[in-house]
Amino acid sequence: MQHNPMHPHAAQARAMCQNCGAPDDGEFVQCSFCHSPVSLQAAQYAIPCPNPQCRTACRWGKNQCGRCRMWLVVSCVFCGALSPHNQSNCMACHEAFQGAAERKAMRMRQMNHQENMQIVAAVAPAAGYAAGEIGGAVLFGVIGAMLDD
Repeated sequence: MQHNPMHPHAAQARAMCQNCGAPDDGEFVQCSFCHSPVSLQAAQYAIPCPNPQCRTACRWGKNQCGRCRMWLVVSCVFCGALSPHNQSNCMACHEAFQGAAERKAMRMRQMNHQENMQIVAAVAPAAGYAAGEIGGAVLFGVIGAMLDD
């Protein structure tokens, strides 16, 4: 096989540690031979393992720690996208992770309340006509109170 610089041989295309030249396995930030970061970029974007007994610096883009298999990513409750656990906001929708479950629950309650009020607004005129103005007003109040609960 002849060398072609436009299409390097697989062995030549492998990444190597910038400090000692050892092959880079693509899993960890630290070289397994010299224990230095394999590259400045890998060190800059390292994701620390959340396991207090491990704390291995893992590569950006990995979902689990290569050493202890702990999850490095969290799923956004709003959009479902995965983001590294050390980010404060979802990388897809930019919602803050702190208090996200409570904010989502509040939004869902508000949406349900709005939908219920739209149903009441659609049903109330017909109910008011059928039951008379006084009975309709009472019925509207009862339905509204039931839907608020």
